[in-house]
Amino acid sequence: MVIYINGELKGFTVGEKISKDTATVIIEKTDFEVLGCAQFIFREFSKLLKEHYGVAYINVGDDMGFENLKKVKMSYRPFKLVPKYTIYQK
Repeated sequence: MVIYINGELKGFTVGEKISKDTATVIIEKTDFEVLGCAQFIFREFSKLLKEHYGVAYINVGDDMGFENLKKVKMSYRPFKLVPKYTIYQK
């Protein structure tokens, strides 16, 4: 999904369905100068996934340790949080 404003690309998102009722957002980029652009594209992409693909859950990934990203992701009122693990090879 892409957002154009006055002919200029201002945001895009890419995702995929990973199970019968779950999709994941792989990437989402928006112009920070366009207030509400990120929220708009996430809302519209979520609607598209629900209405056309029967998706009930969307995995938006982790916050990578960034407090501001955590705040944004928590504002979407997640259904559940799962722990993140890092695997290292000896």
